[in-house]
Amino acid sequence: MKIRKIKIHNVKGISEYCVDALLLPNRPNILVAPNGFGKSSIATAFASIASGGINLSEDDAHNNDLANLPRVEIELTDGRNVYADNQTNTIKNLFHICVAHNALKPGATAKHFSGRTLVKTYMDIKPTILIQTIPQKVEFRYNHTALKTQFGASAKVLPNIASLYRDLNAIVQIEEKANIRFHEFNLGRYNTPINEIKERINNLSRQTAASIINQIEEEQMFIGVSQELDKLQHVLKDTLHFETDAEAYLGAWLYVENRKAMGSDNRKAVEYTKFLVKKAYIDKTLDNINPVKERFKIVSEIKDRTLRIQWPRANQLSGGQRDSMVFISQLMECEFQQSGDCILVIDEFFDYLDDANIVAFQYYISTIIANFKETGRLIFPILLTHLDPNYLKHFCFNETRLNVIYLQETKARITKPMRELVESREKAGLKDVLDKYYFHYSGALSEELIFRDEFKQNGLNEAWAKPIVFHKKINRELRSYVYNEDAYDPVAVCLAVRIRIEELIYTLIREDKKLELINTHGTTEKLHFAMKNGVCFPETYFLLGIVYNHPLHEISENMDKPLGMKLDNNTIKNMIMKLWV
Repeated sequence: MKIRKIKIHNVKGISEYCVDALLLPNRPNILVAPNGFGKSSIATAFASIASGGINLSEDDAHNNDLANLPRVEIELTDGRNVYADNQTNTIKNLFHICVAHNALKPGATAKHFSGRTLVKTYMDIKPTILIQTIPQKVEFRYNHTALKTQFGASAKVLPNIASLYRDLNAIVQIEEKANIRFHEFNLGRYNTPINEIKERINNLSRQTAASIINQIEEEQMFIGVSQELDKLQHVLKDTLHFETDAEAYLGAWLYVENRKAMGSDNRKAVEYTKFLVKKAYIDKTLDNINPVKERFKIVSEIKDRTLRIQWPRANQLSGGQRDSMVFISQLMECEFQQSGDCILVIDEFFDYLDDANIVAFQYYISTIIANFKETGRLIFPILLTHLDPNYLKHFCFNETRLNVIYLQETKARITKPMRELVESREKAGLKDVLDKYYFHYSGALSEELIFRDEFKQNGLNEAWAKPIVFHKKINRELRSYVYNEDAYDPVAVCLAVRIRIEELIYTLIREDKKLELINTHGTTEKLHFAMKNGVCFPETYFLLGIVYNHPLHEISENMDKPLGMKLDNNTIKNMIMKLWV
């Protein structure tokens, strides 16, 4: 199952918008768009989905008008469609929704002095609700004496398994992860042979406990009785470190009978134990990620039947410390939903984190995906960002698993001849020609300069065998880009910009340094060479290198949209236009 489309109506700045792209389960889906596009409106739409429908405040309604009725629709690849509006929510039938976003909220305190009121404002962090409803507190009961009486005359062979009930992780392992079908222990095909074994053991009551254990081992009394008992025996032998299979089987009998004796309270005790395990995991994680533990002890707490984290005041933590801790806590909130598939929306949470916290962010996303897969569930992590992961050295997700989607439409289209030209840049016999006459400024070009054989042998566009023709081509593409005409080739624009910058530097440098500038390898190196030789030029020349350098060295299959998104930025376009005025 994949998500085919998401449609959003009347939320904040969105009147109607469709994310028309496949979203993949158990993989990071990175939705990239520039600031102001409406990413936070998408996050708000999901955050407003409640059990009975969309609960949207007036501030979050489109045009601040609640008459503009909100709606979120999700179309799946298996043909199903679910939606939520202000009265209905069918999305909850398939998905739990979790949104990780900025948790800051304004607050104020008022003090009264001699008839005057002084108000002090501050920024607070909303409590993170990790578990909406904690289970009833029911603990395990274990009465070893009563179970010995129930067993019979040879009860001295029974090990005391009371310590097992103090090992919370072991209980969860037995009840949830060992795949033991406990209902089998209520059937005659289990109880009949077990009662016969008990009778045989009780007939040995005059022997010592050790000799009875040896005889159980030698006769393999429990072998073949029940596959479910075998599973339980293996877990108990590892957990309680029994020396013999016989002791482990007897311990398994005790566990089964104690389970029966507790009745419905056993399930309640299991649920409460699972809750305690989660709480311990949460507190350990909080301790691990807490950079200010010497000042604040941040732990989960039970309040109003919920498990939550009450944070310090926002001004008591740095922005990075606050964001990383709150984010990871919100991920745990998503992870600890009891069942079902999940849509996790992350609203630009990591855009301003430092490198180390971005790596930590990716680790926790990967961990939660692994946990969902382990339990046979699907999670759709949707990361909304203005940062292009293809350009971030510290964005380390396995690129084969990333699903990057560019939301903003662009007229940028890399043409096949231009792609082939860039891909041929390092070919022997062609590299020097392309570097000098096609990828860098080399002075005035003549009509007679032609590389027909080189282009023909490498399957390149022979019309461009004349460098002067190629330069006219990239300048036409530049005009299409600047004047927002039909589709433009963004690689051609990058070439035109880089060559123009080198040309401007060439006109400014001393005559005796011009040839050395031409022969200097790389645009950045040319700029540094010009600076060393007294040339003053705008910082724009360096800044634009962030846009034009990468695609001219390493071109990828789907570079149109990320490169177009950068070039379509109004500030970038203005910077480029100033090169020609």
